[in-house]
Amino acid sequence: MINARKESLYIAMDGYDLAFTKRELSTVVSLWNTGESITNIAKKLGRGKRDGIYSPKGQVECEVTVLIMDLAMKEKIKPRPGGVFGDEANNPRRATRAE
Repeated sequence: MINARKESLYIAMDGYDLAFTKRELSTVVSLWNTGESITNIAKKLGRGKRDGIYSPKGQVECEVTVLIMDLAMKEKIKPRPGGVFGDEANNPRRATRAE
């Protein structure tokens, strides 16, 4: 499909790592179900450093957000109170838990 186009393409999220291991998937689903925020899920996955270089701020959170959207569309996770903020939406003190 891409080769058939004659115009130049913009590749969304080029440079992001949107591949996840089965272990990472299991961790994300478990953390989602226990009410962790996307920010805390990203921290707990420990995906911030690749090839000895730290990812730009917010990149890992974006990767996890795309994964959460994919899992929700495939009905692997369900909507929850607080949405992407999880329990932090009702309990701001929980935000510092993963740090």
